[in-house]
Amino acid sequence: MGQTAAAAKTEEVKPTWDDDPFYLISIAIHKSRRYHSKMSAFFQMLSSFVLSSNAILGVGAFIALIGGKDGEIAKYLVGFVAIASAVDNVFGFAKKAKVHADLCRKFTDLAANVAMWDATDNNYKKAMAERIRIEKDEPPIHRLVDLQARNEEMRSRGYPSADLVPLSLAQRTFGYVATFGMGRLEKWLASRAITGN
Repeated sequence: MGQTAAAAKTEEVKPTWDDDPFYLISIAIHKSRRYHSKMSAFFQMLSSFVLSSNAILGVGAFIALIGGKDGEIAKYLVGFVAIASAVDNVFGFAKKAKVHADLCRKFTDLAANVAMWDATDNNYKKAMAERIRIEKDEPPIHRLVDLQARNEEMRSRGYPSADLVPLSLAQRTFGYVATFGMGRLEKWLASRAITGN
């Protein structure tokens, strides 16, 4: 009898970060990592676009001036460079890209740490506390991009498409600059709560 109890105790399965309630913090950390990666890539793309446009337009203006061509072309080209530089200075695309890249790195480090920790109540609390510490430095969240990151994380874990938030192409494309169509998504979430799915 003693041996049977000992064998049952040995076979007791330890919880993992994929089990309830640990998976909630695990998904949240990985979703945040994906979100900041997406936002960093978006702002880096804008910064690179402005820099490359300025370089091309600046060279064009220089060639127009040395070639003795009409000075009007050079004026327009220099004007476009000035506008693009002003937009970049006002919105700080490169700075925003760095902020999100740093946050992505912090969430990635936390995800790596969590992967090394046992799924215990203490480690759950530790992961939650560290996540909150990182989040205090976050700029305002772009909700539609956050939902895209959630969908990507859920998909990577094998969740069915029925569990993914039904974002439209416009929401996926323009969600980096505006939040819209949330009424439809809230109805979807409410219907899932009612049906229990």
